[in-house]
Amino acid sequence: MQTPNDLSLKLEELAADYGAVCERLGTIGTGKAETWLKIREGTTSDRQADKLWEATLSGREEVGLRWRERGLLRQMSAIRTRLRVLSDEVKNMY
Repeated sequence: MQTPNDLSLKLEELAADYGAVCERLGTIGTGKAETWLKIREGTTSDRQADKLWEATLSGREEVGLRWRERGLLRQMSAIRTRLRVLSDEVKNMY
């Protein structure tokens, strides 16, 4: 069993990873606007342009980062829940 200190350190580490992922997504997003418009000119729908964007190197990276972002959020939520339970146990609130 991990101690609250271990959990808080892990939460801090995940938050730093989450920040890095969001920063990279922001960088990709600025380039996406211009590239996506060029892709859209040669397609008949936004959905088709989205699929073509996702086939690019930056598009694939964006999709991977979005999944990583979701995973990090869920891990951080689980750790917060565990910390809350441990805190309530100490206060005999369970």
